[in-house]
Amino acid sequence: MPNDAVWQVARIIAVAASYGYGIVLLAADQIVGTIDWIGCILAAAVMALCIITLRFPVTAISMQTTLLIGINAIPALSPLMLPLFPSFATALMVLSYRFSLPGIALGIAQSVIVIIIHDMLGMTGVNPSHALDMIIAVALPAASYLGIGLHWRNDVANMRRMSRELERQREINAERQRRETIAATLHDQVTNRLAYQVLRMQHDLQAWQERPAQPDQYRAEIIQLADISQELLKIVRSTIDVLSSETPINADSTGRNSFSKTDASLASPDPDTEMEMFVAHLAQSEEEMRNIGFTISTSITGNMPQNYDPMTLDIIHAGIDEFTSNMIKYADQNDACSLGITITPTDITVASSNADAGSTRTHTTRSFTGGRGLSRLDRTAAAAGGTLSRERHGPIQAFHLRVPWHQLGK
Repeated sequence: MPNDAVWQVARIIAVAASYGYGIVLLAADQIVGTIDWIGCILAAAVMALCIITLRFPVTAISMQTTLLIGINAIPALSPLMLPLFPSFATALMVLSYRFSLPGIALGIAQSVIVIIIHDMLGMTGVNPSHALDMIIAVALPAASYLGIGLHWRNDVANMRRMSRELERQREINAERQRRETIAATLHDQVTNRLAYQVLRMQHDLQAWQERPAQPDQYRAEIIQLADISQELLKIVRSTIDVLSSETPINADSTGRNSFSKTDASLASPDPDTEMEMFVAHLAQSEEEMRNIGFTISTSITGNMPQNYDPMTLDIIHAGIDEFTSNMIKYADQNDACSLGITITPTDITVASSNADAGSTRTHTTRSFTGGRGLSRLDRTAAAAGGTLSRERHGPIQAFHLRVPWHQLGK
C-alpha cells in the first residue's frame, strides 16, 4: 500500500480512537456528576472539530484553541481536559502532517495557554492536578512534532520508492538501448548483405540464361557468395553472443567495411590517406552495384582539411554504406544512380540519388522512410551537429548526409 494511503487510514484510526476515548470518559464523568450538560456540549464540539480536522485542519484547530481557552479559564469545565486531551493532540498531529509551521505554532500556543491559565493564574478547577497540566503542556507540542516526523518518514519512503523506480527505469532504458543497437546491427549488417546477395544471385540467373557461364566463372561466383554467407554467419553468431550475455554490441566490429581509425586525442589522420580511403570506398560501392546490374556514377570533390576530428570520417563512411545498401534494395536498375562526396572547409557531405523502383520490384514501404539504418544514421549525424535530409522529385529520391568539421583540441 502506498505511504499516502497508509497515512489516510492511520489518521482516521487516530481520530476514531480519540473520539472513543473521550466518549468513555465523558460518560463516566456524567455518571458521577463531574460535568454538566454544558460541558458535554463543549466536549462534543471539540471532538467534532477533531473530525473536521481531516478536511479543514487550520480552521478546525483554530476553533479548538479558542475552546481550549474557555475550558481552562472556567474552573467548572477544567475536568474536560482529561477526556478531550487526545482529541486536541490528534488534531495537532493531523495539522502538522500537512502544515508544519502552523502545527508547531498552535501546539506551542495550546501548551502555553494551559500553563498560563492553570499555573500562573491559579484557575485549577475542582480537582487540580499539576501532573496532568505538565503532561498536557509537554504532549501537545509533542503531537505536533509527531505529525512532522510522520510526514518526514513518508517523504523518505517516497524518495526511496522514486529512487527504486528511477533505477528500474534506467535498467529499462539500458535494455531498450541494447535492443535498438542489436536491431540496428542486424539491419545494417545482415539485411543489407542478404539483400545484396539475393539481388546478385538474381542477376547471375538472368545473365546466365542469356549467356551460360564457364565452369571457372561458376566457381568464382560461388566462392564469392560463400564468402558473403560466411561473413553473415559471423555477424549472426556475434549477435547471438551479445544476446546470451550482457556485453554491449559493437556494430563496427562486424561491419562489411573496415577502415582504420586514429586516436582523436593524438592527431588528425593524414588527409591524403583519408582521401584515398574515400575513393576506395566509393569504388567498392560502385563495383558492388555494377556486379548486380546497376548503373552508377561516383564522384568526390574538394580537399580535406589539415585539422579535423576523425569521428567525422566514420559517420561519412557509414553514410556511404547505408546509401549504397538503400539503393541496392530500392533503386530502379533501369535508371542511373549517383553517389558522391563534397568536401568544403566547413563540412563534408555524402549524397545519393536514384529512381525508386516503385512496382517494378517487390519491397516494403520502408523504402520511403529508409528503415532503421537511416534512422540510426540520422541520430549519429545529429549528435555530431550534422543533418540527414531526404528529397523526392517524382520517382527520383535523394539523400544528403552533412557533417561539420570539428577541429581537434577545440
